[in-house]
Amino acid sequence: MKRPSEVSPSSFIDAIRNPELPVPTGLKINQGDINKRYAIYRNNVTTSLIDALEVAFPIVQKLVGNEFFQAMAVIYIRCYPPESPLLMYYGKNLPEFLKDFEPVKQLSYLSDIATLEVELRNAYHATDNNNFDPNEFETLSPLKVLNSKVVFADAVRLLASEFPIYSIWLANAQGGPKNFGSSEKLIITRPEFDPHIRKLTDGEYVFLKSLNDTNTIGEAAAKLDDVKGKESVNIESLVKYLIAEKAINRIVL
Repeated sequence: MKRPSEVSPSSFIDAIRNPELPVPTGLKINQGDINKRYAIYRNNVTTSLIDALEVAFPIVQKLVGNEFFQAMAVIYIRCYPPESPLLMYYGKNLPEFLKDFEPVKQLSYLSDIATLEVELRNAYHATDNNNFDPNEFETLSPLKVLNSKVVFADAVRLLASEFPIYSIWLANAQGGPKNFGSSEKLIITRPEFDPHIRKLTDGEYVFLKSLNDTNTIGEAAAKLDDVKGKESVNIESLVKYLIAEKAINRIVL
């Protein structure tokens, strides 16, 4: 099958996405029925995109069921065609899509579960830039430590949801407990090959979010003053956790 210059890319892509549209005018093949050949090509493209979404969102798929997920994926594909030939990144708009998708309105947490799966994938594919030497902290005075800024590695992600997204994810991915609570805050790190998830307290999230917003360690600690349960935040332990998880790219003095 070839696509002559008189066939516009937009009409070709639109017809691939929507099976109700006819074969683009001007599209020719050397032999065979153009309608049958194009239908096969369209089906192959759609199938490959559905497969990519299933790989990227296994928990979303498990929560809604295979049949529903595949039907929903077809609608998503029509709304959000690939922007890159790299299918491992396809589906980044699924959280946004799910927020407005009427058939899953009752599953109000589903969009945030999709966001968690997007960020796990982003962390997995992030650049390796976590070569921070922890000995750097040992050479600094306490005042310089407080005045330093921590630059996270590219794989680090911070998430806050009004739903217990980690508990839901864990129950479906690893058979964790199903006694779900309320809102949850998380950090995603990648010390080696696979991402890790840790649930954070409100105070831990505020501190780490402040660091991620380019505040100094001292400024981030000061933001805990207005956080309920701030006394439970052990900053030294949290920094050691970041070092152990290779979550720091560098410190800026």
